[in-house]
Amino acid sequence: MTGRFTEAERARAVRLYRENRPRFDSKMQALRAVADQVGCSAEAVRGWEEQDRVDAGQLDGVPSEVAAELRTLRKQNAELAQELEIVKAAATFFARECDPPRM
Repeated sequence: MTGRFTEAERARAVRLYRENRPRFDSKMQALRAVADQVGCSAEAVRGWEEQDRVDAGQLDGVPSEVAAELRTLRKQNAELAQELEIVKAAATFFARECDPPRM
């Protein structure tokens, strides 16, 4: 994944949130406290925790591995489409070069 936090830092934030959640009156208070410790936003911690539950199969959604594979395949597809356009242009160019002018 991209971003300025490593997987280990994200996992630590999720672990801290889960360990400390019972001490707070609301989920948001717990998220803010962990976010302050880690140095990110409460929304980032919430997203990481939610994605962790998706990856564990506890929540519906797209697992991280599937999302990463989809990103890779979309990138490859875009590259192949570009290459195909280049090959088509080259084929058109050479077809014109090989076709003698008619009078």
